[in-house]
Amino acid sequence: FDADRRRVKNHIIPVLGKYRIGEIGPRDIERAKALWKSRRNTLKPDQALSKKTVFHIYSLTRKILNDAVLWRYIESNPCAGIRVPKKGNAALSATPPAEAMRLIEHDSVAPVHVAALVALLTGARRGEVLALKRADQDFEAGLIRYRRALTALDGHTFTKDLKTGDKGHKDVPMFFLADLLGAYLSAHPEIGNGPIFFKGGLARNAGRYWMPASFSKALRRHLEQLGISGQSAQRLRHAFNSLGALTGSDE
Repeated sequence: FDADRRRVKNHIIPVLGKYRIGEIGPRDIERAKALWKSRRNTLKPDQALSKKTVFHIYSLTRKILNDAVLWRYIESNPCAGIRVPKKGNAALSATPPAEAMRLIEHDSVAPVHVAALVALLTGARRGEVLALKRADQDFEAGLIRYRRALTALDGHTFTKDLKTGDKGHKDVPMFFLADLLGAYLSAHPEIGNGPIFFKGGLARNAGRYWMPASFSKALRRHLEQLGISGQSAQRLRHAFNSLGALTGSDE
């Protein structure tokens, strides 16, 4: 739902918002597809939107127009007969083991570094890592308990519960992250007195969650300083399985 709201605000309205819904025709949809393919990625302005993103924007547009037909605002969907954009390759390459080891071997308790290692060594998503609280670190049991995920919309952050069945959370072994997390808490004593575990950027001293987009930029800068380019939190988490032997995981 949150992703759909962003697609409507950032892509559908800027391209189709000037039309009344009954005025939109197949040619307008084809023109919109072409514009979406050429639009810039807000996080990576030097790159166009991915094929997967364009596919989801088009699919949402088609669904909205299907609802308009159902509610009798229009007689037919102008997307009918339009070729669906190719989704592209959904597979995302993982951070190469050599670069992952370079990150692991770097000695730092900076929030961005520790958060990156948590994503790499637990396989957690960016939003899950940024939503961690001090109470989610169970040092006695040696577990990180993921209970929620952080998302952002219109410059505001909010959390949502994980879809993890009856437990409402997923427990991931700390392995040798325990020593790093302990050192992180010692280096940042203010964490022990507040609920939010990872703070950075403008949120560092404001008692707020780290904005996901701001974290991604900080992560890219940090990785580039280590000579690691073209990586992201998502690529780091995809390297989790290939590093299972290093962490002692059986998964």
